[in-house]
Amino acid sequence: MAALLIAAYGAMLRLDAFVGKYGPLDRPAWARVATLRVAPFARQLRPSHVRWGRIAQPYVGGDPYSYLEHAREMTSFYQPHVREPIFLATTRLALWTMDGQDAGVSLASAAGSLLTIFATYLLGAAVVSPAGGLIAAAVYAIEYDSITWAVDGWRDDTFSGFFVLTVWALVRFRERASLGRALALGLIGGAACLTRLTALSFILPALAWILFERRAEGRRRL
Repeated sequence: MAALLIAAYGAMLRLDAFVGKYGPLDRPAWARVATLRVAPFARQLRPSHVRWGRIAQPYVGGDPYSYLEHAREMTSFYQPHVREPIFLATTRLALWTMDGQDAGVSLASAAGSLLTIFATYLLGAAVVSPAGGLIAAAVYAIEYDSITWAVDGWRDDTFSGFFVLTVWALVRFRERASLGRALALGLIGGAACLTRLTALSFILPALAWILFERRAEGRRRL
């Protein structure tokens, strides 16, 4: 419950950053309520010295623009493309919830940032303690750069979330190999690869280390 409350607090800070940088939304109804009625309360949670600079031309140029373009063109999850599908699919879903507005890409990246907050708690709890996990999640939730980048429409937050979740799954599998933990590791690691294929650069070495670390358990781990 405490981890969910920290994630909710992080969500409020990111809502405040979105409204400060991109302004309120007049549709759909839930977005209008969030940006016009909830955001003023969220503003009270921000330190007084922090200010968000208004962006005059949102999503013009750079990767967020290409994510919007490719997400709108997407016809199937596994279609051949220059971009991995997880963030494109997330952006497409977010666009649907936003009545097709470009702000959908901000919602997609913010969702990835919230995933990272909760994943940080899981990893911290696994390697330190539940209290350590809460502290780590809280630090990430309030960190300035993680807040300001979270609403700009990049896929980095989504990849960060799956990276931390994959490390958590690796830690749990290393502690005790089981079919359930192997399946969880495979699914989460696969999602990381489908967000950014370079995830193989840390997943494969980690799997090799776990497999050969203890030869007596090698067959069961394999």
